[in-house]
Amino acid sequence: MRARLTLPTIIASLLLATSCSEQVSQKRIQRRWESVGTTIAGIEKRERQSPKRIDEAAQTLNHWLEQESERFNERVKIIGDYAW
Repeated sequence: MRARLTLPTIIASLLLATSCSEQVSQKRIQRRWESVGTTIAGIEKRERQSPKRIDEAAQTLNHWLEQESERFNERVKIIGDYAW
């Protein structure tokens, strides 16, 4: 199935093609591409740092778990003495 180009579509395409050749339009397009590039670079940076952040969080949680386990074991002895 062939797509039919209507007159408004053709006119809009021609206007876009001619307006993009202006210097102001080129600068605007360039700024938008730079913005997109900056956004992509930020996403890539976060993705690369994500495993590192997860590992650091896991180490912190393991440390807290060890501390709480030690406290619990000490308290259990005291409670056991009272109960006995």
